[in-house]
Amino acid sequence: MSEIVKLRSATHFQCHTSTAAYNLKKKKKILICKNTKIYDRYVIEKVVNGGNYGQIYLAVDEANRKNLILKVVHENYEPELLIMERNILMKLRGKPNIPLLLASGNYKDYVYIGLERLGKNMSEIRNLQKSKVFSPISVVKIALQAMSALELLHNNGYLHRDVKPENLVIGGSPDSISTIYLIDFGMARKYLDGNGKIRPSRKTVGFRGSMRYVSIELHKRYEHTPQNDIWSLFYSCIELGEGGLPWRSYANEDDILAKKSTIKPQELCTIMPKCFGDFGSNIGNAPYFECVNYQKLYKTLNSLFSKIEMDNHFFEWTKRASIYTTLKSRIIQ
Repeated sequence: MSEIVKLRSATHFQCHTSTAAYNLKKKKKILICKNTKIYDRYVIEKVVNGGNYGQIYLAVDEANRKNLILKVVHENYEPELLIMERNILMKLRGKPNIPLLLASGNYKDYVYIGLERLGKNMSEIRNLQKSKVFSPISVVKIALQAMSALELLHNNGYLHRDVKPENLVIGGSPDSISTIYLIDFGMARKYLDGNGKIRPSRKTVGFRGSMRYVSIELHKRYEHTPQNDIWSLFYSCIELGEGGLPWRSYANEDDILAKKSTIKPQELCTIMPKCFGDFGSNIGNAPYFECVNYQKLYKTLNSLFSKIEMDNHFFEWTKRASIYTTLKSRIIQ
């Protein structure tokens, strides 16, 4: 695995391992042409998504003829986001619910990482359902897998800071179609120091995340904590099970904050069991130096359905697996 060098920062770039990173209306400049071979191994097949400075490609590893996703960013446009993702994926390599890092390095003026190909994200799959929602039991199973990935990330000293349905995807093969993967670690932050101690809280904290899913504390620009990631997961799950959030049409942050502040977690559950709201209530708003009680949250989720029900339930998308694992290009070549 070739080494990525640290380079200077410019404007923000973020991309995804799934097929829904960007919904482009205009054709963008192709950064790396089709059939280009990187290090005599990875052959570019097509652009999947991206912008003018960072793009995602479907490629083939000629060493084993397997598909992979290459995420590429120009060296002058925040390559450290890709470096952060590379470092996290290396540390969590082989762990469940985490994408597999296959390659990383530099190519001409670009920094790249290679990832296993994954399927569609939860937002895409939900919108393909006739009802536009997942069943409550599916939502609980999604929450359990996603929280397991977040617990792993937090225990290794990192915060995700952009948990949302688009960053929860299914596997790209029949064997992994029921596995939920947490993706996109470019906005992550290391919150534990080298000794495993929590880093001091910053005096000034900029906004990170997606407005619709962040916790009330992040609207107030408090320091990001593991609890905030779990709050984003809770709001994401409400959207998956209810079809939307009450503030989904709001554009003003103050209006979103006001709405979130006046609604209890249980009141968000009209299709979902009311006790799913207890999951939100049990997250709490712990002080910066207090740890998440993951076991309490797992217990809350596991109490909603019996083990037999959970084991015998299949996700909605498993019946038409090929629809949800097919990779489609968003840029016309």
